[in-house]
Amino acid sequence: AQIRAAAESRLPVVVGFGIATPQDVKTVAAFADGVVVGSAAVRIIENTSAGQVVAAMGSFVRQLTTGLQ
Repeated sequence: AQIRAAAESRLPVVVGFGIATPQDVKTVAAFADGVVVGSAAVRIIENTSAGQVVAAMGSFVRQLTTGLQ
C-alpha cells in the first residue's frame, strides 16, 4: 500500500525477490501487479544442458503460473 501511494497508483507494482515457487507467486499476486523471476531462472539455465534450456524454462514458467489459479 505504501509503494502504491508513493507511485500515485499510476505505475504497476511488481515484486522480484525470492520468487521461485507457485506458492511464492500466489503470495505476491495477492498484493502486487506482477512478479519477476530472476535467480531461480538463472539456476535453471546454469543446471540445464544447452539443448534443453527452452523446454526446462517453459516447464518452470508453467509450474509458477499454477500459483495464479
